[in-house]
Amino acid sequence: MSTTFKELYNTHLKYIEYLLERTHIYHKSLKNIKETGDDVETEIRNFITYFIPNRFRVTHGYIAYIKDNNSEPIISPQIDLIIVDELVPNKIFSLGKSDGIDIVPVESVVGIFEIKRTLNDNSLTKSITHLSEIKKSVEIVKDNPVYYLPGGDSTEDLKTGFHSNPFIGIISLANEFSNPKAEFVNKFSGELIKNEIDAVIALDGFLGCLIDGTNGNILLETVRRKDKDYWYGFLSNDKFGQVSLISRSIGMIITYLSYTTGKRMKFENYFFNRKNWQTI
Repeated sequence: MSTTFKELYNTHLKYIEYLLERTHIYHKSLKNIKETGDDVETEIRNFITYFIPNRFRVTHGYIAYIKDNNSEPIISPQIDLIIVDELVPNKIFSLGKSDGIDIVPVESVVGIFEIKRTLNDNSLTKSITHLSEIKKSVEIVKDNPVYYLPGGDSTEDLKTGFHSNPFIGIISLANEFSNPKAEFVNKFSGELIKNEIDAVIALDGFLGCLIDGTNGNILLETVRRKDKDYWYGFLSNDKFGQVSLISRSIGMIITYLSYTTGKRMKFENYFFNRKNWQTI
């Protein structure tokens, strides 16, 4: 008897249920908040790694940005999950072998995510603020219309279909929204749109995502346009089932990444930076 696609996803659902129970014990019984947070972040990074194409790498740490080789390098706040394009240079430093914290150039970044164990008003507000701080610190934008070739070279006349604007999201194991439309969409839509967050995902069965105001479809475009009307919609497992929501969530990320590329890094800015390494 052959295995069905749904059975494969159900295997992952059982693992998510196990993680929820394990982190509940850490958090409630052992009062170990740090252990809970570290465990959730590691497991969600592993979970995303299972699905994304081999061309991309999942890591965590910091993003570096340098305007030119005579400017002060800027390091972002810490980021729970970073996806980088391995077709371009994608690592400057690694800090420690056990936890695998990387400092990556902003040009290589195609996705950034906040990770939470449980999504609620407080954790969502903090996540939105943190992602906004990350974007501003290293000048990540969502409206760069330039086309690129895979490998990072920009093209002026050739419309390749590849842009460089990273996917921005929030992922949690569970959520505490009993009425998503009232508690999530109505309350947070404005902030999520303003801060250019593509999706809010809870693996227990919740997906809040950017919707194209023209046709009502889930937005999968890699460039935010000024002339478009965007709004936030939600899907819940009451209507679609948890397997469907996880499939849609992963599908959003993979589809977006398939039209996104890193940019060619200017090596002179990072490795021959006069501001930091000049000896005379």
